[in-house]
Amino acid sequence: MKFEEWVINDTRMIPFFKAIRNVGDTVRVPPRSDAEKRKQQTLGATGDQKARARALESWLCYNGGLYDSTGSRTGGGRRTPEAEEANMRLAHRVIHEMRPRLTDLDWLTCLEKEKPGPRDLLTIDGPYMGHEMGAYSCEEILPVELIQYLLDHTRTPTNTGNWTNWLLCESDQPLYFENFGEPVSRKTVENRRFGTTRVECVWTSESCRAHIAKSGGNRDMSRFAKPVPADRKDTYYTHLPLKKLLAEIKEGITVITRCRLQMNAEMRKRLLLALLALRKRTFRKHPGYYETLASVGLNGDTVRQWFYRSHTADEVIGQVEKKQPTLAPVSRKGRPKPDAEPTDLWDAQIYKGHLDKLAAAVLSNKITYAKRLATEYVRVRDEDNNKAA
Repeated sequence: MKFEEWVINDTRMIPFFKAIRNVGDTVRVPPRSDAEKRKQQTLGATGDQKARARALESWLCYNGGLYDSTGSRTGGGRRTPEAEEANMRLAHRVIHEMRPRLTDLDWLTCLEKEKPGPRDLLTIDGPYMGHEMGAYSCEEILPVELIQYLLDHTRTPTNTGNWTNWLLCESDQPLYFENFGEPVSRKTVENRRFGTTRVECVWTSESCRAHIAKSGGNRDMSRFAKPVPADRKDTYYTHLPLKKLLAEIKEGITVITRCRLQMNAEMRKRLLLALLALRKRTFRKHPGYYETLASVGLNGDTVRQWFYRSHTADEVIGQVEKKQPTLAPVSRKGRPKPDAEPTDLWDAQIYKGHLDKLAAAVLSNKITYAKRLATEYVRVRDEDNNKAA
């Protein structure tokens, strides 16, 4: 990546950045209201008002979310419509002066494509581990994968070529302290919607380098994984014979399954037994059981992130999962319109069945399917409410 280039990568907000680039100098910002959000959501679907609606999306939606994924933001906050307008004008000017490339790739795919080096600065501000982040899910980034990438690209005496300057914004998780040391900044932030607080931390490549030099040790988090062959790029599969293509898929499934079995064996035969022994050993001792675990980077969120899905995993699920039928347009009484296509998805019992499917998908951890069901439910419900009004 050239020093003069600026890249913004975000899996959700690139349409917003493009809208700011195109119409941010002319958009008039209205006061927040639920009615205004519904209006702009409708305009944002099609037509010449689409760019304006996208530019207003984070202003009208809660916690910087999207029309389809979060509720309305109807009040509160320190910004006024006039201040938001001024921010849009400034953002529009900055984007046109800096001319960034806007991408919506998985974070690792983006970095592997851009290949940042010693003359670059990489800033990662993803959804925080162990916290509700509104439009984003902390499952979209696999923390161990992120940590391994940053460790691999930190300047050390043994790595003098393949490194870059980086900033990481994350929550105060033991896993990050264990691998990156003390952060250079901490700030307590209140989430008014959920009535919770979190400690936001910033680590840098320089603070990580100092921690590695001080602590030493094995920094390879993937030493048990079978490496993917270096030639496995997207172009490798383009003209691959069908038999070999299926063989690649089968091998990938086998490796992933083997790694999962290895993980379960590690937990069952080593981790759980060691934890039971440690609890007895530290009973009524100082430091106590939980303080001792935190010193080696382990708590509940650390274990949960081992099972978090990445953005790539969601894309894979989208490729292998059959699309579900959508709901038909409805009238006020919840029945299909006379001109609607025949469907068996929408009457009183089927409406309940749709919600049952949503609940079952959530309980089965089929998050991608659950999101589709929830989005369709909200769309039909809003259409019904609008017509009833």
